[in-house]
Amino acid sequence: MQYDHNNIAEGGGTNLCDYKCAEKMTDWSILRPTCRAFEDHQISGPLLADPQFFPLYIEAMREVVAVGTEDSFVAELVAHMTAITEFVEDDFFHDPNAPYVAQFPGVVEPWDTYPGFYPYLSLMSDRWEKISEQLAAYDADVVVRPVESIGRSEVCASGSVSLCEMCSTEDIAGCYR
Repeated sequence: MQYDHNNIAEGGGTNLCDYKCAEKMTDWSILRPTCRAFEDHQISGPLLADPQFFPLYIEAMREVVAVGTEDSFVAELVAHMTAITEFVEDDFFHDPNAPYVAQFPGVVEPWDTYPGFYPYLSLMSDRWEKISEQLAAYDADVVVRPVESIGRSEVCASGSVSLCEMCSTEDIAGCYR
């Protein structure tokens, strides 16, 4: 399933699909949000492949972006982050190589500056922007990558044209109209 729903913004989470997903996690296609083909997913596949339910998923993505980009939501996240700062350093699971301060907005830009370390707010800001771009294209009936053109075994399919250049040779035909 799309990393947004499973171990969000965490290197191990993107690796649940494939190691290649980390480098393009914010560009994941909203039209094919599963790791591989819909048919390979027993739970989300039948729902996303059903024309009755797919529009509900698209509306949920709009809601995610609307909430995630609200200034008050980001301010609340930063307030919580600030409140737990003194406890993070003492946490057994805290990685001393991943400074907590880098999780705050504007400290590490862009989000993929340090491979394996993904500052949450920077990463999510980029993801929300990419989802917004894909929703705008969807609303304008401009499909950069039709789902049918994405190879069944292609992992973490990109929703952007620029990343299509990274497609494997066998999938490159599906990258452009």
